[in-house]
Amino acid sequence: MANIIGIQEIVNGPRNYVIKVDIEGDGAGDETDFELIQADYLECDNVRLDKVWASLVGFSASLEWDGPTRIPFLQIPAGFDISHDWSDSGGLPNPKVANYNGNVNLVTSGLGAGEKGTMILHFKKKGEV
Repeated sequence: MANIIGIQEIVNGPRNYVIKVDIEGDGAGDETDFELIQADYLECDNVRLDKVWASLVGFSASLEWDGPTRIPFLQIPAGFDISHDWSDSGGLPNPKVANYNGNVNLVTSGLGAGEKGTMILHFKKKGEV
């Protein structure tokens, strides 16, 4: 059995994409590498992160821009509730390195059996496919 990642779409509109991500460890492994967002599915070139709320118990996580070289852009520590809003300053944009694909990955670390976390992520869609 694998660690459980559940994604609930809250908004998937022409400009906004908001999801709730629930994470639960099953004890089989402490790290999960999961493709969280596919830009093609969203019919856009890429996304930027405008807002985040997260609470992780017993493990940490990282959000990474996908591509030939992954670029971590948000570290979420274990044991803290975080809430950030970058929308007034233009959000956290994808740096668009050569051959980027616009996708976002979630990587957990230290995820043990029964440990849980929740994130709410508000992205803005950029460009069209």
